[in-house]
Amino acid sequence: MSTPRSPSRVGRTTLATQTRAHVAVGRTGPRVRWSTRAAVVLGDAIVADVTGESVSPSVVARMKLTELTSLAPSRHDVLQNPPNAYRLDARSRTRLKRCRQRPDVQIVVCDGLAPGAITSHARALLTALAQRLRTHSFRQGTPIFVRNGRTAIADEVTRAVRPRAVCLIVGQRPHARAPHALTAHVIPGRASGATVTVRDIHTGGVTPRAAARTLVEALAAILGDTARARRRR
Repeated sequence: MSTPRSPSRVGRTTLATQTRAHVAVGRTGPRVRWSTRAAVVLGDAIVADVTGESVSPSVVARMKLTELTSLAPSRHDVLQNPPNAYRLDARSRTRLKRCRQRPDVQIVVCDGLAPGAITSHARALLTALAQRLRTHSFRQGTPIFVRNGRTAIADEVTRAVRPRAVCLIVGQRPHARAPHALTAHVIPGRASGATVTVRDIHTGGVTPRAAARTLVEALAAILGDTARARRRR
């Protein structure tokens, strides 16, 4: 801009709450304050720890999910070779064929970039989803967990089981303020409609109950059951 305004005039506190970036830290030039540098280093360390975590098989069993595995053999490979995390391995593709075919709703849980988010919050979200889905007549598929997968793995699941819509729950890209957060997507399959995304599902963010309400309303809109969704509000 031709006449820059002072940060104090635009509200430094307000600006800092609108982004995860380190802005309005009170210094310009090639060197930042040590406190800002320390915050960046700490944030990087938290992210490195979170992305290297894994979901215990007992956690998957408690959520009553059928476990599949991507082509990525490790958490390191998920980060270094993302395409491997977009495809299922041969054994999982065979197992997927035995899952319920052509359902109305297919639930897919994927560890993504924050496996700890699955451990911390996925069960609560699945419980809230189940409660709301009971008020609808949707035919549900076999709920699936994909280990070492990323968001695009939903495409392969969709091609294999041919659902009308997919509800994908994935560990969100971590950051220092919310290292264990979920993102959930409602994605049209055989049915047509708009994709709906709910981000930052975690303690202190969007609650599982609020997220479930939005997701089921999106499913109802895609699957043509909007009247019952309205009555549930």
